[in-house]
Amino acid sequence: MSHLSSFNEAPWKSEALHKKYTKSFLHLSPLPEVATGEILLASLYRNVGFSGVISERQPPVLGRKLTRNLDKRKRPNGAESAIDIDDDLWNQIVTRSITSPKQTNQSKKQFLQLSPLVPDSTIYSMSARLAGNPWNPGKLIAKMISMGTDDKVDALYLWQEIFDKLSVTEDDDIWAQLIQKEFTTWREKEFVGTWSRPNHLPLKEDEIFGNLSLQNPALQFVKDLKIVLALKNYLTRRQWISMVESLCRIAACSHVMWLCTINKKISSMLEQALSEGKHFNEEEVKYELSQNDNFWSLEQPTNKTIEATVRGYILGRCSINLILCNISDNDYFDDNAVILSSPQKITQTLNHLAKQYKYFDYPAYRENYRSILDMEPKITACKKGTSKNILEFISYVVRQRQTSEAGLESYDQGYFLRKKGAYSSAPWVVGLGPTALLLMVHCTAAQTEGPCTIADLIKQLSFYGLEAEIQQDSNSTFYKLLRSLGLVIESPDAEGGMVINTPFKIGNSNE
Repeated sequence: MSHLSSFNEAPWKSEALHKKYTKSFLHLSPLPEVATGEILLASLYRNVGFSGVISERQPPVLGRKLTRNLDKRKRPNGAESAIDIDDDLWNQIVTRSITSPKQTNQSKKQFLQLSPLVPDSTIYSMSARLAGNPWNPGKLIAKMISMGTDDKVDALYLWQEIFDKLSVTEDDDIWAQLIQKEFTTWREKEFVGTWSRPNHLPLKEDEIFGNLSLQNPALQFVKDLKIVLALKNYLTRRQWISMVESLCRIAACSHVMWLCTINKKISSMLEQALSEGKHFNEEEVKYELSQNDNFWSLEQPTNKTIEATVRGYILGRCSINLILCNISDNDYFDDNAVILSSPQKITQTLNHLAKQYKYFDYPAYRENYRSILDMEPKITACKKGTSKNILEFISYVVRQRQTSEAGLESYDQGYFLRKKGAYSSAPWVVGLGPTALLLMVHCTAAQTEGPCTIADLIKQLSFYGLEAEIQQDSNSTFYKLLRSLGLVIESPDAEGGMVINTPFKIGNSNE
């Protein structure tokens, strides 16, 4: 069967995608589904320290086992308490003190949901699904690290540093140490001693691309992650973990939105090469693929932007793969010259296609493309399948969590989208929570020489596709929160307006 026939049979299935596409950085893999920040962070723990030992589908099952053991007040393997704690008190700690509140649609469901405070708490909960085969959010973080570092060596070094920091050591606060020590006595036999330093990323060789020389969220994520990891010894475990989670949330969301955007742009460039023989230079391609535009603005509704971004991705992905299949079946094109692994290779590919464009039946391609889109209108409308899953990921991972438990409405402080109003029908708008704002201010200050101003903070936000204005209403929620957290100093002489100040006083480690 030809490449084109195979693709036409099931154009929306991952299995039908052209190999040249799946081996490129354009391929969004793993395909995201709904996830909260804590699910993202818990999966990062599992991928860093439990890789190959605990899969994403196991935590719900292991959580039910732990619940039964807690009810019986009986540890597996006849183990005894590591901290000489009363079993009833430990049961209350697990089921009350370190639990994560359930969302409004989960209020009637019975399952264990633990905050990813320490490594062992991620063994028992926080999979993307409670049943079936959930996606792997931690692998998405690993791919971002591979694309934000220079090479495999640097990527692995940072991956191992993440493990070191996520591990609970004598430098952690006493609460975290006690929780981790006691949790280890409740492990099933096959998981004893399994938290171990990784010697590779959980990625295949063709999933590691290195620095693409493109401005993209992964580059900034790596810079900011190093800054946040260095904060560990200056905060409580819970404070620090909240900062890591908040960073992972905005970085993963922005990374997915960037990939959605460049799929649409590559599709457009391929069509220009094949319809009119347009040639491209490498700088032009790099500019198009870099993240030069913001995705959304502070205080602005987000739903339409997210939907348009995901629709652009699904249309672009279909177009790219349809073109690749046509070319593979066309003897006038050198299939070996078509490579999408870097901006340089993409430029060479575009120009190869442009030289031979007269041999490409562009009208037939467009007709085939339209017929595919007409087959499944719900997919192109982001109401079904891959497009719906990606839309829900972008929407939910950075939203403030809506909890079903009274008194815990403010549990989530690391969000980037908030409800504009108290009503359930109120729109979601771009707005940073206190932890998210602290995170962005500290990362800005840590990378700025000399006085740090609002202008620097706005530039920092733009690396993740968030737009704010220096002259924004000083009574806006954004500026009010900056003031209430003590993060700004009024300075009429400052070129960028107010001077911002990190709340974390980090001394010299050699002192």
